Amino acid sequence: MDRRIIRVELPPAHAGVTAALRKAFAAVPHGNDDRQFDDLLSRLG
Repeated sequence: MDRRIIRVELPPAHAGVTAALRKAFAAVPHGNDDRQFDDLLSRLG
């Protein structure tokens, strides 16, 4: 199965949402999962 990357241009109004999602799904160091979840919620809120 071949894979290809499909890029979609997002409107400038979505830049904040895109940045928030990138931060939320960025790799985090391993450790206390409850603490990581609390940190994720605070970054999203």
